[in-house]
Formats: sequence, structure tokens, C-alpha cells
Amino acid sequence: MLECSHNDFTPPATGCLPSHAVVTPTLLIVAERDELRSALAQTVRLYGVRNVQTVAGAQACAAAARMIPDVIIVASDQQTEKSAGVIRDLRTDLVTRHTPIVARVAEPSQTATDALRVAGADRVVVATSEASTLINTIIRLSDVPAPCRSLRELRRSLTVIRQRTIDQRTDMSAARVRTAQLASALQQFKVCMLAAESTGLCVAANATTTAVTGLSREEIVGKRLWDVVLPGTGRDLRTNWSTVLVVGALNGPCALRRRDGGSVAAEMYAAACILPDLHVAAIQTTS
Repeated sequence: MLECSHNDFTPPATGCLPSHAVVTPTLLIVAERDELRSALAQTVRLYGVRNVQTVAGAQACAAAARMIPDVIIVASDQQTEKSAGVIRDLRTDLVTRHTPIVARVAEPSQTATDALRVAGADRVVVATSEASTLINTIIRLSDVPAPCRSLRELRRSLTVIRQRTIDQRTDMSAARVRTAQLASALQQFKVCMLAAESTGLCVAANATTTAVTGLSREEIVGKRLWDVVLPGTGRDLRTNWSTVLVVGALNGPCALRRRDGGSVAAEMYAAACILPDLHVAAIQTTS
């Protein structure tokens, strides 16, 4: 469901904004009618959700790739099949494959609910329900572990670079520049961050990772991810990482290898294609 979905690893659990919320969610509203988009945007803003963008269905994937929303609302408004098609498109894109989607229907209908669920909606709410129902659904779905939020923030911070990379994908000097830009962007986060290619080859690590492991950046870069991150009991990180580009995300228990031969228990959350061909694992120690 979330950007922190799973392969063989265990998936994450998933009135007004709750008092414990540190950051209000970034929200994308998708609806065909202008007046419906405006009405929904006004409703969520009244409840304190300020970072809101609205688009028609044809622009949903492009808008989501630019803003990296915490939650997407797709309002069907009697157009169930069209809304289901938008949701399927969002689920096909690696950037939004695990982004929570709330489908809003005009009236109760089991047929519509089933169709939207099959398409990939995480929740279906009825337009006639209390506005707080929609808001509480948004807040619950946006409440993700800190590493997941860090991955979203990282992806947002690299949006312009990501598009430039797509345009210059075959330029080797541009590839080196984007790797350096990603390495620099990792430094802002307090959780351990490792960037790796689809082969598992590490290309960047942040200062938190070197501090926790005792390994220098030079000792990490060039190694395989599984040389630094030990999988949890019964897991095969190498096998799971080989399919991250297909699955889009990966999470589960692991341990960080320490230079002194010991290890630190942790939880890993990985997201595919933070930049094209480069994936990032955010790792939070549990001790």
C-alpha cells in the first residue's frame, strides 16, 4: 500500500488533525469536474491540510510525480470506470505504486466499491458521509514510519533532478552528477540512508550510516548492499533486492554490520527509482 510495501519482507501496518501530527499531509485531489475539485480542496483546507493540488484524471500521474503526495484522493462522481482507470495508472507507476489512494464515490454502491478496490484504492468513502470521515482517513493513511516519510521527502527534494536525469539518461557525465546530487541529498536525514543500483552496488551513504556502522563512506561505496545490511532471520535480502524494481518497495527487519564485527538491529524501508536506476534504503535502528 505505502511506499514502504514489501516483497518477502513484512509489510508495514498502516474532526481535525490529531494533536500528535508533526507534518500535515501533502494531498493530491483528482476529479474531472472543476467544481468538485474546488469543493474537496476547500473541505480539506478547512481541516488544516494546506499542501493541496487538484488535477483532472489525465494529469494525475504527472502531477503525482512532481509533488510526491502522501495521499491521493480520486473522486469518481458517477464515473466509476474512469476513476478505476486513473487508479490503475497510478498503481502502474513506480513513483505512486504504494501511495495511499482514497476513492470518493457519490453514493453507496458495493459494485463501485469493489471495482475501485480491485483497481487499487486503499479506502472508499461516500460523499454523503461527514467531512471528518474523509479527513481522518487521510490522516490515518499518511501516518507512516519516519523512514518512509524520509524517503518521500527525499524523492520530493529530487523531483527536478529526476526529470533532468530522464532527459539525459544516456549521458555518462550526467549520471555521475546525479549520483553526487543524490549522495548530497542523503545527508539531511537522521536515519541511515544507503543508495544502491539495481544490482545492489552501493553508490552513496549518509553520515548517519557511517556513524552507526563505524565504516567510512569509502568502505561502503562499491560494496553490495547485503555486505553492509544483514537480513533478518529467515530473509534473503539479496533475492529481495533483485526484484525491487518490479515490486517498487521493500521493507522488513535487518541489521547493520559494524566495523568491529558486531551488528545493530534495525528496520529497513527501501524505495525504488528515487532517481532512475538508483534506489534508496532508509534504515532505522531499533536499539
